[in-house]
Amino acid sequence: MFKRMIAIIGVCTLLAGCSNDGVKALSEVASSVEEKVGGESAEASAKTEEETVMENTETDSTDAGVSGQTDTGASEPADAGSLEAFISGAGKLSFDYYGKNVFKSNQEYLSNEDEILQDIINSGKDYTLAEFRDKLNEIFNSEDNYLYEGEVQSISYAYIDCGNDGVKELALEMVGPFADPTESTMTLIIKELDGKSELVYAFSQWSRSETSINKYGFISGGGSNSASNHGYDEAYINADGKYLYGFYEEEEYDVNAFGMLRDHDDFDAEGLDNMLAVYTLRLDQYDAANPQNEYYSYNVYDSNTYEEVDVPNLYTDSKYKDIMDSFKDISFISMDEMKKIEKEKMESIGVTDEIRNAEIPEYTEVKI
Repeated sequence: MFKRMIAIIGVCTLLAGCSNDGVKALSEVASSVEEKVGGESAEASAKTEEETVMENTETDSTDAGVSGQTDTGASEPADAGSLEAFISGAGKLSFDYYGKNVFKSNQEYLSNEDEILQDIINSGKDYTLAEFRDKLNEIFNSEDNYLYEGEVQSISYAYIDCGNDGVKELALEMVGPFADPTESTMTLIIKELDGKSELVYAFSQWSRSETSINKYGFISGGGSNSASNHGYDEAYINADGKYLYGFYEEEEYDVNAFGMLRDHDDFDAEGLDNMLAVYTLRLDQYDAANPQNEYYSYNVYDSNTYEEVDVPNLYTDSKYKDIMDSFKDISFISMDEMKKIEKEKMESIGVTDEIRNAEIPEYTEVKI
């Protein structure tokens, strides 16, 4: 993902420590119950036994969420199992799957998510939602924290259906100082595996980067690497909870900047009346030790409006092709060919049009 490329500046978000709201709510409920018991004594004798039973049943149902657990609303799917227990505050989250299948400890730079989660993963412990929040706050404010101090500001959740197989997963979005002191989030994708809530993937976003997951597990993201360079990526979490890398595409609006680290003959792009943008496509995750094959293309845009310019014979006989021919050991393909390669890659990992075009879920804030 794009986050791997710029992990050194990434950011995530989490929720701040417990407020007094929960204690206040419990106190108000307790007072209400006490007043109700005292006021009902004269009235109770006039009720039939059946009415009393029915009323007690309704009262128990209404007050069920005010017992120290999180009230998550009535929209939770019945098949959520341990996910529902975790979001309610009773169950725990395991990091075993993530540690064995996703965590990258042997790369030059850890991603934002792995940098923050590594102590939690190495501990081998499971955490309730409140314990997880408290542990994150401890990490943020420790002397070893390499980013920003602060606390988790909010936690929200949504149920999604990775792979559209009818089995629910949990997306947990946390706001906090993950890579930016104000506006950064980290989203955890959690799936029930062998009866446990397991973290299967995590991604972050901040002021210079945006990533989202839709209700069927399709992930798309993008952000700025520099003033003239931007990246975009796609991936997918399938019905088994497995993260599948799609592609990373990089757009460089300055052909001179593109040429700084590449071998080429001299060329002059200063006299061009339009902007020549160069694209790099990678179908595998970046690995400095084992560089992957890359595809290259280019396109032309109006320097003022940034709208695409239709250039006849752009890839066969044009002044822009003459410049691109200056680069050695790089073969450029058309943008249509590049988009076709991207589409085929996503289809190969199971992303259909239905999965790609699914809506982004709405998140509900959790109070703990």
